[in-house]
Amino acid sequence: MKIQKMCATLLCAVMTVTGIPLGAQAAGTDEAGGQDVKYDIYVSPSGSDTGGNGSESSPYATIDKAREAARQVTSDKGKATVYIGEGKYFLEKPVEFGPEDSNVTYVGENAVLTGAKTLADLEWETYEGEIQVASVEKGLGID
Repeated sequence: MKIQKMCATLLCAVMTVTGIPLGAQAAGTDEAGGQDVKYDIYVSPSGSDTGGNGSESSPYATIDKAREAARQVTSDKGKATVYIGEGKYFLEKPVEFGPEDSNVTYVGENAVLTGAKTLADLEWETYEGEIQVASVEKGLGID
């Protein structure tokens, strides 16, 4: 039991010194006794990229931030699972994955990734009959 506490304390110290996100939860070794560290990183539409740490209780808000954290923790042969929480994620640009993401698994349940833009605070006016119109920003692409 003392060895487990010492290992946990050492792991926390290493994570703090190396900059591994404290929200990333690590566990496990491989059968040969080597290091096979696995990290869990969480994302939620109600999370925060600036105030969150990627833990289940303090998730990141964007997949980009979670991907960045996952790349950091897997750079030394670790593995990560990014749990994408239920909800809508509005993407400004496509999410791009490369070879550095090969040790990361993304899992989502009822998560919707969309490139749509939210139209908020529009001033609607009657155009004709029941037809309403509103001005939107110049250059906004509409499908």
